[in-house]
Amino acid sequence: MLIVIPRYLERLDPAEDRTRRMFTSMGVSADTLESTAGQSVVLRLRRGAGTARALLAGQLLDLLVRLQPLVARVYLDCPDEREVVGDLPDRFPLELDDAGGLDGDGEALVVDVGEPQGTHDLLVDGAGWCLSADEGCEVADDGNPIGPLAAAGVGAGEVFKLLFRQAHPPEPLSSRFVPQHGCFSLFDYSASQLSPPLDDVLSLDAVIVGVGGVGAGVLSVFAALGKRLVGRLVLIDDDTLDMYNLNRVTYARTADAEAERLKVDAAAEFMRARAPNITTAEEPVAYKAYARQWNRQQIAGWIASGSAWPAASVARARRSRLVGIRIPLNVIRPRRGLRPRSHSTQHSPVSW
Repeated sequence: MLIVIPRYLERLDPAEDRTRRMFTSMGVSADTLESTAGQSVVLRLRRGAGTARALLAGQLLDLLVRLQPLVARVYLDCPDEREVVGDLPDRFPLELDDAGGLDGDGEALVVDVGEPQGTHDLLVDGAGWCLSADEGCEVADDGNPIGPLAAAGVGAGEVFKLLFRQAHPPEPLSSRFVPQHGCFSLFDYSASQLSPPLDDVLSLDAVIVGVGGVGAGVLSVFAALGKRLVGRLVLIDDDTLDMYNLNRVTYARTADAEAERLKVDAAAEFMRARAPNITTAEEPVAYKAYARQWNRQQIAGWIASGSAWPAASVARARRSRLVGIRIPLNVIRPRRGLRPRSHSTQHSPVSW
């Protein structure tokens, strides 16, 4: 096994670290957090699992190491481990160790990707437009990266919930972190496996307002489409990278954060390397300043991410006949009525 050990928090000043602040806001004291040793996670992918599951495993690994301090190390149990790791060492501070087995890490949380390989704590799968948690996905791999990448995001969220409950059981939020179960289609946002095929060539003419954490997820999908994506992409964000936001911006390299590079420049470089048929335009300005200098009716589409686009700006954009494509932040959620009403200690899985 290849062991992947995150070394991110060691690079930060605890007084300025947003991750530590987040845990404090969730009720975990600073002293408790500093004494948290972190858990080991085993990520398993069988040989011959296919392109979609390999993409899922690589993205899930990328997200898991960003869950430090809950995640202390990830054991990769799969063929071609270095290919799964890819360029992650350039994009996040970590250490790779070829030491081999678990070495007494018997309490490690086990995550299977695709098909179960024995006893596991979590099974996550995805292909086409679909993803699934705690069961396999029967959708054929047609080269659509949306299901696998979304499955990685959901898988990382499930790991976070499991590890938070283990590390901080007295906290009120622990009783609200219930596991998900079942299949979900991002084609029509239904609890199904509906997955029509994508065209061989996809045209894109879009503006991404905000290329931080949520925008990085959108860029990951575009980049994974590779040469089949053709067109133009405008990137708008006046913020810069630094070591304190690196763990949320998955396209950025550690060197970009150390140099405090503009997010739009790092995002454009990421896209050019992976989707060569896309032309990018970088606008390191706030949206209001950009809108004043642009003929709005020439914009064919937009994607609003995070808090970069205020509600009033959305309303004005719609009145000016912009075509709107919104990426909801909470698309994946239990259906109404299935969430427990009280802070019960029972953690039965809920369906989408």
